[in-house]
Amino acid sequence: MSIANELITHGWYQGNYEGPDGSLCLIGAARNVYGDQYDRYVNALRVLYKLVGGMVGGWNDNPTRTFDEVLRVAKEADEILDGLT
Repeated sequence: MSIANELITHGWYQGNYEGPDGSLCLIGAARNVYGDQYDRYVNALRVLYKLVGGMVGGWNDNPTRTFDEVLRVAKEADEILDGLT
């Protein structure tokens, strides 16, 4: 599983961790992948924070944000996180 794959599989959402149709925000996708592995989840949030330059939720929920931008960051985060194991 990867953050990017979660977004591709479930769809992308803004405004909450999960939409009514099961779509996910960037943090929600990371939570689905690493939620049961606390240290990995915290690392994922740190990596995402660095990649977006601040608060991940606010970045994800920006009305001008596009799915392509979110997916690009998710893929970058996946590559970095894969290198940490």
